[in-house]
Amino acid sequence: KDGVWLGYVGGLLSAIGWGIESCYNVRGLDVADTEATTPVRYFWEFILWMVIIFPITGAIVGFDTFYGIVIDCFTTPEIFGMLVFTALSLGVADSLLHKGYPLMGVGRGLAINSGIYVPASLVALWVFLKDYSISLWLLVGTVVAIIGVFIMYWETDEEQDSVREIEA
Repeated sequence: KDGVWLGYVGGLLSAIGWGIESCYNVRGLDVADTEATTPVRYFWEFILWMVIIFPITGAIVGFDTFYGIVIDCFTTPEIFGMLVFTALSLGVADSLLHKGYPLMGVGRGLAINSGIYVPASLVALWVFLKDYSISLWLLVGTVVAIIGVFIMYWETDEEQDSVREIEA
């Protein structure tokens, strides 16, 4: 209970980061296709993690501890298999999400994303952390996220915005 604030900070940073990333991706997709921008985006994300995030994390928790955990992840077959599966599934999901941004807009794309990821994370908590008790507030938040998808997705035609011109 003492570290619950860390979850709120992480959620806030995630919302800000995804919102900013989504907005500048939509602007970039105005001049290039998703297939052309995906490798570039993943390359710069790799650089960001290797040059900024991993060294800062190593400095916070200790480089021996951090790199020991990284080595364990790549040398334990079960964990490595989950990493590969997660990377492939998230890569496909992220590519499809960015493909949908010009078609449905950032708000709808992120709403659908929340409506899928939130219930999936509850299932993952139940599967991987059997002793974790899912609280009522977590279930209420999941229902709010799913309802938010329907609110964001179904707009009237007069309120609908699009990034690209629709040719008739």
